[in-house]
Amino acid sequence: MKILTVILFLILLLGVIIIPNVSAFPVHVEVVTGGSTSSTTVVSGSISAVNNHLYLVAVSTKPDKDATNVSGLGLTWNQIKEQCAGRAQTRTEVWYAIGNPTGNDNVTATFASAPLSSVIVVSRFSNVDTSDPIGNSTSKNSNGVGDTTCTGGTDAASYSVNLTTTLNNSLAYGAVSIRQRTHTPGEGVIERAEVTAGVGGDAAGVATEDKNVTLATTLAVNGTFSSTVDYAVVAVEIKEKVDNPPNITALNYPGNNSKINSVPVNFNFTVEDDTG
Repeated sequence: MKILTVILFLILLLGVIIIPNVSAFPVHVEVVTGGSTSSTTVVSGSISAVNNHLYLVAVSTKPDKDATNVSGLGLTWNQIKEQCAGRAQTRTEVWYAIGNPTGNDNVTATFASAPLSSVIVVSRFSNVDTSDPIGNSTSKNSNGVGDTTCTGGTDAASYSVNLTTTLNNSLAYGAVSIRQRTHTPGEGVIERAEVTAGVGGDAAGVATEDKNVTLATTLAVNGTFSSTVDYAVVAVEIKEKVDNPPNITALNYPGNNSKINSVPVNFNFTVEDDTG
């Protein structure tokens, strides 16, 4: 009995409690939109300034017009991906910024020449990898993935592009041009914004959406339109915040002079023979 007591004592003496840090997905916390017609700029509503939050901008135009610059919040903006539509009737671009904003602000996209119409959606995300927030990205129009011909495409009533995520607990973000149509996201996807500017055939529109991705995988970012349209979709992986290593806490008892983390462990105890 005494030997069993000693064994249990040693197990407790060397025991540790491992408390892993809890992982969480990037979180969509705010979105603002804006639109314009016959202008070289499109301006969003004011969005909150929060240090180390990720800001994503989706821009769409009618017709295919390149955004030359994005500005706002006192941050540096970089383009992630751009995609023309299969017939060049529209375009979708996604830009991002992260850091310490100077204050609540509007965000502005600028074009070299004025499109008939343009729209902008600015989204803010928390719990992201602040040093490297963007993972894989991809784009597609009716001609195929990453098409740059921008001609010969066919209007479609739905879209789907495969995004391969690189990490667990990431967020798949999508932005798709819809012009004057309405948009329905695919299964398990949450639409965050849908905005249109202009009238009829001169209209530009964009919808943004996202979906939690528990395990690194290839998934479809998809949806449908109210009727066929010349579309362009961009999909982006947002990476979760990098956690610290798990916390390890030793169980301490009176008289316990053991140490964890590769430090020599010393024990002082006496075992009595109980066979006699």
